[in-house]
Amino acid sequence: MKKWLCRWMLLLLLLPGCGGAPAPEAGEDAAPIPAPEDGIGLCATQLEAEPRPPMEEEILAAYYRAVAAASGLDTIIYHTPQSSQTVEQVLECLEIPGVTGVKSSSNDFFFTIRLLAELPQGKILFNGKDEYTVPAAVQGAHGGIGMWANVFPAAYADMYRLAKAGSFREAFALQTKLNELCCTAVSMGLLPSFSCILRCQGRWDRVFRAPAAQPDEAFCRAFLERTGTLLEELCTYGKGGRT
Repeated sequence: MKKWLCRWMLLLLLLPGCGGAPAPEAGEDAAPIPAPEDGIGLCATQLEAEPRPPMEEEILAAYYRAVAAASGLDTIIYHTPQSSQTVEQVLECLEIPGVTGVKSSSNDFFFTIRLLAELPQGKILFNGKDEYTVPAAVQGAHGGIGMWANVFPAAYADMYRLAKAGSFREAFALQTKLNELCCTAVSMGLLPSFSCILRCQGRWDRVFRAPAAQPDEAFCRAFLERTGTLLEELCTYGKGGRT
């Protein structure tokens, strides 16, 4: 069981926010699937200009059933902040053959808590909100799929490990540092900030979400000035010892 869960966690940390069902022939083991209504891939202005009406639950359930059957993969429901599904509707979809879990990215943490409290036996839940990784782990989440785990993987893995081990002081201290940086990134611009971090790490800095505007040098300098040693500490976390 532990090996199976570790495999899931590794796979989904490597595929955060993935919105499509890959073919088993491509070597994939699972697919996180958002609802068609969620507008994955659309920028905020598009969603505001062309809001998508909620899908009828019968249609949505049929969609998940068809995806799971056609892909032949273990299917994870991707409950995004834009989703109109209720807790009860998510739980019903978890009973669909081939659907093995849910990634909950609801802005309402109590929504995730309710899912965990009523999660069917044998199903799994991955937290999709980086800012409450530790609280979700304490409540019973089986792992996390997050944007920031791509740039601070060691820190996020330790947050989960420490929380599960009951080392709450250390876990929340690390969560506080990560949330401090996330707050700065959101206030300055989430995607440009994320791109700056990738650039600082010597990685490909094109972001994967629309609108994918690239930050200029002036923005990166301002971001680095505001984040200072905090960013350096998180980028080097786990290299040469824990901090």
